[in-house]
Amino acid sequence: MPTTLFGRLLNNYMRRIRARAKDVADELGVSRQTILNWIQGTSMPKNCSKIMRCGQFLRLTENELDELFTAANCDKRSRYEIVNFANRLFIELSHLTTYPVVLLLSQTDCNAYPFRQLLLREAAEKYSVNQMLYIHTPFFTGTNMSRYFVEFGKQCQFKEVNNEFNFERALQERLEQSKQLFLLITRFEQGPPILREQLAGILHNLTDLYPGRLHILLCGGERLAELKYRTNNLALLTHATVKRWPEMTRAEVYVWRDHRFKGLWLNDDMVDELLTISGAQPQLLDECLRIKQQQPQLEFREYPSTLSESDCVWQLFTPFTRDTSTRQQLEKWLQQEELGKAQPYILDDLLRQLYWQNLLVERDKRLYWRCNTLRMAGLKILGNHIVNN
Repeated sequence: MPTTLFGRLLNNYMRRIRARAKDVADELGVSRQTILNWIQGTSMPKNCSKIMRCGQFLRLTENELDELFTAANCDKRSRYEIVNFANRLFIELSHLTTYPVVLLLSQTDCNAYPFRQLLLREAAEKYSVNQMLYIHTPFFTGTNMSRYFVEFGKQCQFKEVNNEFNFERALQERLEQSKQLFLLITRFEQGPPILREQLAGILHNLTDLYPGRLHILLCGGERLAELKYRTNNLALLTHATVKRWPEMTRAEVYVWRDHRFKGLWLNDDMVDELLTISGAQPQLLDECLRIKQQQPQLEFREYPSTLSESDCVWQLFTPFTRDTSTRQQLEKWLQQEELGKAQPYILDDLLRQLYWQNLLVERDKRLYWRCNTLRMAGLKILGNHIVNN
């Protein structure tokens, strides 16, 4: 019989849907004995993401999931939205049996460390070390094909890769040795088009040769979206599923605080205020935390005015002040809270720039300014520019 509250809850939830220990173990990527140990109380989950994945598999309600977390002594702050999102992302990726290629698009600074590390950690939970490869396009000029793929070979720890043909063969050999192979690609949009096209061609060919076995996740922003929607000349991207980086929540604020501002005391009410003031815009949030650390007595109602004088906000808006027509359009939009319908690829050039610079957010398929702080600061900066001219 289960001897701990966690074990009793887990056992009851499994019995409710007639799930066997092996069923849960296969879903979580652990052994059957591990699940039995959890039920019997001889061990507990060490990773909160496994509890989240277990709850999803057992179809728990939010209250039931809360009880399971509490019974495991797991802080709710560990239930990062990015981890939950990554968990769902990799499950969906594994279920894409015909074309398992996903583009993960993010606005500026959304995927900054440590959030990117949380994503990679979740990938490691889903795939074993031998099933996971990570490549990123090196920064160099020229069109030396061999040099390009030699670097990829090193990143994948392949032996004797000295050109694109060797790289494709090494990747094919790894696929033949694995039931599934996960490939994370960053900076795909960087570098000369001829080299990018060669890489895309190799990967697309392997997805055809090994249906459902090569799982590809490409991470990028505006330029990757442009390759998908506007350039539209790469078969690898044509049928790829598109996902957007999730919005920051309370839990991510605590993670960011621990990463950048260790020792800064916050509670949930404070975090909610900071999210409202910053609109969950990473640069603004970082500046809010800096203000909180350096001026702890400053009231939250004073933050927008202080932020409007900060370097980070000026850097966001100054590029849009150089052209008169752009500045006039921006001034008009800054007086509106909503800026129109959101689209998979925003056709208006200025609106698209504002979105990818993370000044706008999509809510209910509409585009809004991230926060009133940005609107106030933008009008102030544009006004100063006019006066100075």
